[in-house]
This record gives sequence, C-alpha cells and structure tokens, in this order.
Amino acid sequence: MGYMMHHAIVVTSWKPEAVEAAHAMATQLDMKPSPIVSSGTNGYRSFLVPPDGSKEGWHQSDVGDACRAQLVAWMMTAGDDGLWLDWIEVCFGGDEPGANTRIISATPEWVES
Repeated sequence: MGYMMHHAIVVTSWKPEAVEAAHAMATQLDMKPSPIVSSGTNGYRSFLVPPDGSKEGWHQSDVGDACRAQLVAWMMTAGDDGLWLDWIEVCFGGDEPGANTRIISATPEWVES
C-alpha cells in the first residue's frame, strides 16, 4: 500500500562554513545530499537533499520523514551558532501531481504569518 509523494530540501548560504555544516549534518543522517555547488555570483553555496524515493507510510518513508525533521530542527537553531542558512523543504509530484505540491518548512523569516 502507500502512495508516492516526493519531499526534498534545498539549503543555501553565503557563509561557506554554514553550508558545509548543514551538508555534514545531512550526510551524518544518511540523507544522501548532493555535492555542494557554488552560485555564479556573490559566493552562495547550495546543496539538495533529494527525496527518499519511498511510498508514504512505508518504513523508509518514515525514516526519511524523521531525518528531514532532524535536519530542519538543527537548521532552526544553527543561526544561534552563527551559521546563517536559508532552506526550503517542499513536497511535490508523485501519484497526485499538483495535489501534493506545497512548502513544508522554510527559513523562519520566509514564512508569512
């Protein structure tokens, strides 16, 4: 059973040590992040945490949900340590394209109240 729904996180920072720390955390959580890439200008660096590829409700999906929650919780407090990060966690595609597309979480100052 279960249905497919993709969840991904994009992380960006102008501060190299911040994006490197976030990448290390995603790696530690075994999230298989992409390599860190540089922007064309202004020194921004980014990486992607790809979807886990599992159907919702399956064990691997639950593990992916827990890992994403851990990474987001860590990024929420990273600024306290001087690690300024921007991120967005999205949900998209899968068995019902469009119906599942939404922002799950983002850098707090990006979220409208």
